[in-house]
Amino acid sequence: MAALKLRSTIASGSRLGATLAASVMLLALVSLTGCQSMNSSAAWKCTVKRDLPLYGDRNWIAIVDSAYPDQSKAGVTTIVANGGMFSTLKYVLAKIAKAPNIRPVAYTDRELNYVTDEQTPGISAYRQKLDAMLAAAGVPHKQRMHINSIDRLNTDGKLFKILIIKTNLTMPYTSVFIHLKCGYWTDADENALRAAMQQK
Repeated sequence: MAALKLRSTIASGSRLGATLAASVMLLALVSLTGCQSMNSSAAWKCTVKRDLPLYGDRNWIAIVDSAYPDQSKAGVTTIVANGGMFSTLKYVLAKIAKAPNIRPVAYTDRELNYVTDEQTPGISAYRQKLDAMLAAAGVPHKQRMHINSIDRLNTDGKLFKILIIKTNLTMPYTSVFIHLKCGYWTDADENALRAAMQQK
């Protein structure tokens, strides 16, 4: 009788152990797939929220138009937002603004200044809205050639994580490259530090 109870207890424990193991495996699978298991409209936001705390000085987040290429560097991750440029940019800038460890510097394509409304209807309105959005967010804004930004991401991607978010925008040279810098240490602080070190 005692032996029968012991076998029953062992069998019950085995079933409990198997159930527990299955639950652990399911949780591990969910954590591995993470944001990819969500629908596309939520997955990119999940990726930003998940990765932003890991980012710091020298990381990049690029919000790009729909023709932007999928770069092959291992450090470069490309995701699709399936949304507009301005709504995507607004979301990313808002998340950065709440992060005490980072601050953004935006780079846009110099070519954008030369695209006409005849070539791309609405491009002038886009330029004005983009400038206004970056100014309202207090984000420093610089320009350089588009290929130079791509090359910079490829170079920095050897050492630092790069996140590229593709929007559904179909206008050329409209990408916004956000270079993250230390949020609690300014360029002026760094310059003063280097000058003091040289004096000694």
